[in-house]
Amino acid sequence: MIILVGFVAVVAVRYAWRWRRVTGRDTPLPRKL
Repeated sequence: MIILVGFVAVVAVRYAWRWRRVTGRDTPLPRKL
């Protein structure tokens, strides 16, 4: 359970960084992933 939560957290952080790099600005993540 803890491992799953950690994995989701890592993926979320990586996705956020990638989205921020692509957009070039700090925009909120889309509701539908």
